[in-house]
Amino acid sequence: MALAYLGKNYLWAGSPLMNFQSTGSKTYQADYCKKAAQAFGELLSLVESGQTNYALVPWPISI
Repeated sequence: MALAYLGKNYLWAGSPLMNFQSTGSKTYQADYCKKAAQAFGELLSLVESGQTNYALVPWPISI
């Protein structure tokens, strides 16, 4: 859960909305977005390997 929260905060910090407020630029801040991707990737790896008490919700594939 902490990794999900960390990833969400990094993604928010890297967003154009937050970046515009702090620097005046309307672009993504790549460093924060990369850190968000790393945190979410680590979280997904832990969940998919069964090392957590959490699981992804099954998503039926229908065409």
